[in-house]
Amino acid sequence: MISVAAASAMLAAPHPTVAATINYVFNGATATTNGVTEDISGTFTFDPSTNTPSRLDITVTGTYDGDAGTYTAFSPLCSSGPDYLCIYDPTTTNTILIDFAYDLANAPDPLSNFMNADGSYALSNGSVAGVVDPTPLPAALPLFATGLGALGLLGWRTRRKNTTAIAAA
Repeated sequence: MISVAAASAMLAAPHPTVAATINYVFNGATATTNGVTEDISGTFTFDPSTNTPSRLDITVTGTYDGDAGTYTAFSPLCSSGPDYLCIYDPTTTNTILIDFAYDLANAPDPLSNFMNADGSYALSNGSVAGVVDPTPLPAALPLFATGLGALGLLGWRTRRKNTTAIAAA
């Protein structure tokens, strides 16, 4: 049986950590093509453990080439990676590509390039700033600790009972 001390030591031992997701927000992000400036705003989530972005909600406002729209899906035309987003607006069926200067796991990250829906590149300014989600305590951990403690007490009681019975004999 596991003793209370052993159960406590197992709970106190360091556990491997899993990288938390990063929630990104666009800050002052713009793209300028042929003198026309478009603003980029919104949020997305990036998971450094899998190098994949998720939960898109990016809005482009402006008049160049019909890029304006709300991009909430990943494009079927290209894949996204650790340093760029290939995103799709289901309403307008436009696809745009946003490149970042560095890997998204290194927040904050300045914008590097912006490819318009027509395939032309725009000068990009601004950056994305990330906030790491706190890793939540699993709901079962306190229950697990209670179970280990109960097993430890049961083992201690059994050993004590056996020692008392041997001493009496």
